[in-house]
Amino acid sequence: MKLSVSVPDELWDRARGLRPDLKDSHLIQNALEGFTKPAEVAGYSVAMPEDAKPAFEAAREKLAAHARGEFEEGYRAGVEIVPSLSWWDIQSLADRHRFAVKEWARGYSDSVVNAELGNIPTDWAADPDVVSALLKALGNLVPPFGDDMFTPSIPYLRGFTQAFRDLWEQVNGEGGVPMDVSSNGEGALGQ
Repeated sequence: MKLSVSVPDELWDRARGLRPDLKDSHLIQNALEGFTKPAEVAGYSVAMPEDAKPAFEAAREKLAAHARGEFEEGYRAGVEIVPSLSWWDIQSLADRHRFAVKEWARGYSDSVVNAELGNIPTDWAADPDVVSALLKALGNLVPPFGDDMFTPSIPYLRGFTQAFRDLWEQVNGEGGVPMDVSSNGEGALGQ
Protein backbone atom coordinates (compact mmCIF):
# COMPACT_ATOMS: atom_id res chain seq x y z
CA MET A 1 0.00 0.00 0.00
CA LYS A 2 1.46 3.33 -1.06
CA LEU A 3 0.63 6.33 1.09
CA SER A 4 1.08 9.92 0.01
CA VAL A 5 1.23 12.61 2.69
CA SER A 6 2.39 16.19 2.84
CA VAL A 7 4.53 17.07 5.85
CA PRO A 8 5.82 20.60 6.57
CA ASP A 9 9.61 20.93 6.11
CA GLU A 10 10.00 22.10 9.69
CA LEU A 11 8.34 18.96 11.05
CA TRP A 12 10.43 16.70 8.80
CA ASP A 13 13.61 18.44 9.94
CA ARG A 14 12.70 18.04 13.60
CA ALA A 15 11.77 14.36 13.16
CA ARG A 16 14.92 13.61 11.18
CA GLY A 17 16.98 15.37 13.84
CA LEU A 18 15.55 13.07 16.50
CA ARG A 19 16.20 9.89 14.49
CA PRO A 20 18.89 10.57 11.84
CA ASP A 21 19.53 6.81 11.67
CA LEU A 22 16.15 6.14 10.02
CA LYS A 23 15.14 6.57 6.39
CA ASP A 24 11.93 8.54 5.80
CA SER A 25 9.72 5.46 5.40
CA HIS A 26 11.11 3.91 8.58
CA LEU A 27 10.71 7.21 10.41
CA ILE A 28 7.03 7.32 9.45
CA GLN A 29 6.52 3.68 10.44
CA ASN A 30 8.24 4.32 13.78
CA ALA A 31 6.01 7.33 14.43
CA LEU A 32 2.84 5.44 13.55
CA GLU A 33 3.82 2.54 15.81
CA GLY A 34 4.55 4.97 18.64
CA PHE A 35 1.21 6.66 18.08
CA THR A 36 -0.78 3.43 18.31
CA LYS A 37 1.25 1.65 20.99
CA PRO A 38 -0.21 3.27 24.16
CA ALA A 39 -3.74 2.13 23.27
CA GLU A 40 -2.51 -1.41 22.52
CA VAL A 41 -0.30 -1.76 25.60
CA ALA A 42 -2.71 -0.52 28.27
CA GLY A 43 -4.78 -3.21 29.95
CA TYR A 44 -7.69 -0.79 30.11
CA SER A 45 -9.39 1.73 27.84
CA VAL A 46 -7.49 4.97 27.38
CA ALA A 47 -10.50 6.70 25.77
CA MET A 48 -12.16 9.68 27.44
CA PRO A 49 -14.89 8.64 29.90
CA GLU A 50 -18.35 9.55 28.59
CA ASP A 51 -19.24 11.51 31.73
CA ALA A 52 -16.12 13.69 31.34
CA LYS A 53 -17.13 15.00 27.90
CA PRO A 54 -19.10 18.07 29.08
CA ALA A 55 -16.29 19.20 31.41
CA PHE A 56 -13.73 18.44 28.71
CA GLU A 57 -15.64 20.55 26.17
CA ALA A 58 -15.89 23.44 28.62
CA ALA A 59 -12.16 23.26 29.38
CA ARG A 60 -11.34 23.00 25.67
CA GLU A 61 -13.45 26.06 24.88
CA LYS A 62 -11.73 28.06 27.62
CA LEU A 63 -8.26 27.06 26.45
CA ALA A 64 -9.16 27.62 22.79
CA ALA A 65 -10.38 31.14 23.55
CA HIS A 66 -7.13 31.90 25.38
CA ALA A 67 -5.05 30.40 22.57
CA ARG A 68 -6.97 32.42 19.96
CA GLY A 69 -6.25 35.61 21.94
CA GLU A 70 -2.54 34.75 22.06
CA PHE A 71 -2.53 33.97 18.32
CA GLU A 72 -4.16 37.32 17.53
CA GLU A 73 -1.69 39.17 19.77
CA GLY A 74 1.24 37.46 18.01
CA TYR A 75 -0.26 38.18 14.57
CA ARG A 76 -0.63 41.88 15.42
CA ALA A 77 2.96 41.97 16.72
CA GLY A 78 4.16 40.42 13.47
CA VAL A 79 2.34 43.00 11.36
CA GLU A 80 3.47 45.89 13.60
CA ILE A 81 7.17 44.97 13.40
CA VAL A 82 7.31 45.02 9.59
CA PRO A 83 8.04 48.78 9.28
CA SER A 84 11.19 48.22 11.40
CA LEU A 85 12.49 45.58 8.99
CA SER A 86 14.08 45.75 5.58
CA TRP A 87 13.04 43.63 2.62
CA TRP A 88 16.14 41.51 3.22
CA ASP A 89 15.18 40.85 6.83
CA ILE A 90 11.83 39.47 5.74
CA GLN A 91 13.30 37.55 2.81
CA SER A 92 15.79 35.96 5.20
CA LEU A 93 12.95 34.77 7.43
CA ALA A 94 11.07 33.33 4.46
CA ASP A 95 13.85 31.93 2.33
CA ARG A 96 16.87 31.21 4.50
CA HIS A 97 15.05 30.33 7.72
CA ARG A 98 11.82 28.89 6.24
CA PHE A 99 9.79 30.94 8.75
CA ALA A 100 11.64 29.49 11.78
CA VAL A 101 11.16 32.64 13.87
CA LYS A 102 13.21 31.55 16.90
CA GLU A 103 16.31 30.81 14.80
CA TRP A 104 15.85 33.97 12.74
CA ALA A 105 15.49 36.27 15.78
CA ARG A 106 18.46 34.69 17.53
CA GLY A 107 20.61 35.46 14.49
CA TYR A 108 20.11 39.18 15.06
CA SER A 109 21.11 39.07 18.71
CA ASP A 110 24.04 36.75 17.94
CA SER A 111 25.38 39.27 15.42
CA VAL A 112 25.26 42.09 17.99
CA VAL A 113 26.98 39.96 20.64
CA ASN A 114 29.66 38.84 18.17
CA ALA A 115 30.31 42.45 17.15
CA GLU A 116 30.57 43.51 20.80
CA LEU A 117 33.07 40.69 21.42
CA GLY A 118 35.09 41.72 18.37
CA ASN A 119 34.40 38.47 16.52
CA ILE A 120 32.89 40.29 13.55
CA PRO A 121 33.13 43.90 12.33
CA THR A 122 30.60 46.17 14.03
CA ASP A 123 29.07 47.15 10.69
CA TRP A 124 28.07 43.49 10.21
CA ALA A 125 25.94 43.56 13.36
CA ALA A 126 22.16 43.86 13.16
CA ASP A 127 20.63 47.31 13.16
CA PRO A 128 19.87 48.28 16.79
CA ASP A 129 16.36 49.42 15.77
CA VAL A 130 15.64 45.95 14.37
CA VAL A 131 16.91 44.27 17.55
CA SER A 132 14.80 46.65 19.64
CA ALA A 133 11.68 45.84 17.59
CA LEU A 134 12.39 42.11 17.88
CA LEU A 135 12.82 42.45 21.64
CA LYS A 136 9.44 44.15 21.93
CA ALA A 137 7.74 41.50 19.79
CA LEU A 138 9.59 38.34 20.86
CA GLY A 139 10.97 38.98 24.35
CA ASN A 140 13.41 36.36 25.57
CA LEU A 141 13.71 34.78 22.12
CA VAL A 142 16.28 37.53 21.50
CA PRO A 143 18.96 36.52 24.03
CA PRO A 144 20.81 37.84 25.92
CA PHE A 145 19.01 41.18 25.57
CA GLY A 146 15.56 39.75 26.24
CA ASP A 147 16.52 37.30 28.98
CA ASP A 148 14.41 39.12 31.60
CA MET A 149 11.47 39.69 29.27
CA PHE A 150 8.34 37.68 28.47
CA THR A 151 8.32 34.23 26.89
CA PRO A 152 6.02 34.10 23.85
CA SER A 153 3.48 31.30 23.97
CA ILE A 154 3.17 28.74 21.17
CA PRO A 155 -0.08 30.30 19.85
CA TYR A 156 1.55 33.77 19.97
CA LEU A 157 4.49 32.49 17.89
CA ARG A 158 2.10 30.80 15.46
CA GLY A 159 0.28 34.12 15.03
CA PHE A 160 3.54 36.05 14.63
CA THR A 161 4.78 33.57 12.04
CA GLN A 162 1.43 33.45 10.24
CA ALA A 163 1.46 37.23 9.83
CA PHE A 164 4.80 36.98 8.03
CA ARG A 165 3.64 34.03 5.93
CA ASP A 166 0.50 35.93 4.91
CA LEU A 167 2.47 39.06 4.05
CA TRP A 168 5.04 37.05 2.10
CA GLU A 169 2.31 35.28 0.15
CA GLN A 170 0.49 38.54 -0.62
CA VAL A 171 3.64 40.27 -1.84
CA ASN A 172 5.17 37.35 -3.73
CA GLY A 173 2.12 35.36 -4.75
CA GLU A 174 3.94 32.19 -3.77
CA GLY A 175 1.56 30.68 -1.29
CA GLY A 176 4.15 31.23 1.43
CA VAL A 177 6.74 29.02 -0.29
CA PRO A 178 10.14 30.68 -0.76
CA MET A 179 11.55 30.60 -4.28
CA ASP A 180 14.76 28.97 -5.38
CA VAL A 181 16.28 31.19 -8.05
CA SER A 182 18.70 29.91 -10.67
CA SER A 183 21.87 31.78 -11.60
CA ASN A 184 20.11 33.41 -14.57
CA GLY A 185 17.48 34.93 -12.25
CA GLU A 186 14.61 32.69 -13.35
CA GLY A 187 12.69 31.29 -10.39
CA ALA A 188 11.21 27.89 -9.76
CA LEU A 189 9.18 27.09 -6.70
CA GLY A 190 11.33 25.39 -4.06
CA GLN A 191 10.58 21.97 -2.70
